[in-house]
Amino acid sequence: MAKNKQQKMKDRERRVAKAKLAATVKRRAEEKLNTGTKKTVSNTAKPMASSVKKAGQMPSVNKKTFTQRRSGS
Repeated sequence: MAKNKQQKMKDRERRVAKAKLAATVKRRAEEKLNTGTKKTVSNTAKPMASSVKKAGQMPSVNKKTFTQRRSGS
């Protein structure tokens, strides 16, 4: 039983790997055909989304100090 289960797992891994490889080959072929028509923007050219402040986020001014939070005042 254990050998059968191991063999099934290996067969599944092979099937998944073949499917993944086929998808990759297909995607690369499509990219080769579309490279002349599209220009992609590099990651360094894009601004970092986390560094850009959103309009709704303002820093709170009324932050309590540590002692105020601990004492409950």
